[in-house]
Amino acid sequence: MNISIVIPTYNRVKLLKNCLISLLRQTYPKDKFEVIVVDDGSSDSTEALIKSFAKGLNLKRLPQENQGQAVARNSGIKDSRGEIIAFIDDDCAADTHWLENISKAYEVCPEAEIIQGSINLGYSINPIHRTHEAINRAANENRIIRAHATDYALFFGPLNAAIKKSAILKYGLFFEESLAPREDIDLYRRMKKSGLDIIYAGEMSVMHRPNCSPIAFFNRFFNYGRGEYRLRKKWQDVDYAD
Repeated sequence: MNISIVIPTYNRVKLLKNCLISLLRQTYPKDKFEVIVVDDGSSDSTEALIKSFAKGLNLKRLPQENQGQAVARNSGIKDSRGEIIAFIDDDCAADTHWLENISKAYEVCPEAEIIQGSINLGYSINPIHRTHEAINRAANENRIIRAHATDYALFFGPLNAAIKKSAILKYGLFFEESLAPREDIDLYRRMKKSGLDIIYAGEMSVMHRPNCSPIAFFNRFFNYGRGEYRLRKKWQDVDYAD
């Protein structure tokens, strides 16, 4: 088993379906990757959906009580069999060559431990999301070198990232569960503190379709604020670039 894909999910069966369809269409050999969907206490038809995809994918449902994405991702890592852990969220759809490009990136840079892919946002009437997408597009297009894993990433986002499992175990790169939902920023800082470079591979892309409703926006940024407080308390307001 080369790659283990870890997907946390909670009551988003329609979005998860699109994500699994994108994995079903991968050009990478299906016998070389597994999909671990960590069901974080869903009460919808998530379990039935996962069963319906089991014939086409090496797919496993890992159920747990509702504890959040950080706990779910850690559970998926611990249960994985692959040499590489690939992260994607249930509201993302992977490019057809996503896994193939992850594999190629590690072939080009075998010494790399962590690879960050590009994240593109679907069209939205929400002005905040449209601004976010414009910034993402400009950042992707203005990389100095456009090739497999030849540039350094300026962030770490588990919506689309791959890490060698050996590095996770060696450096303790599990998600800090008490800092959710800013556990990704905390992990990025710990990676940099350990002297690890995050390689950027633009061809390794996913499409992110976030929930743009006003209530979802309020809840997301309210939770971000709580997580940011705990993050800054732990790091004493260290600059993100450190």
